[in-house]
Amino acid sequence: MYWTLHQDVGSRLDRRRYFFASQFQQLLALTGVTLVVLTASGPASAQAGFFRMPGCRSYLNPDNMTRYDFSSGVCSGTVEALMSAGPALGICHPPDSTIDQGVRLVVQYVDRRAARLNENFTALAIEALRKAWPCSGSR
Repeated sequence: MYWTLHQDVGSRLDRRRYFFASQFQQLLALTGVTLVVLTASGPASAQAGFFRMPGCRSYLNPDNMTRYDFSSGVCSGTVEALMSAGPALGICHPPDSTIDQGVRLVVQYVDRRAARLNENFTALAIEALRKAWPCSGSR
């Protein structure tokens, strides 16, 4: 009797594990597809340089009352994060450098390469900051 009861409970647990495992796999697949769609790069991507640059210009404009709007914050936050990651990304900025200086460097760099505005903004910003503030081993 014990063996039959134990076997029955065990098979029910196995079915539940299989059910939850398959649901988890479906959730992972759906999450992966969602991430791919949301981070897709292309001309209409919200990650493209042409989409992010107005926020950077707005951030640098001291007369702009919306300097701290969402798009300005995304730009300055991206640059700040890249500067914080620093040497891990090949960016060795001076200790007294500011976020404003970093944003200004990125804007100048991207403006000189207008043909690349459809590329990913973060990749362009990394490139700009690396060229302006290279680490000694990555010149």
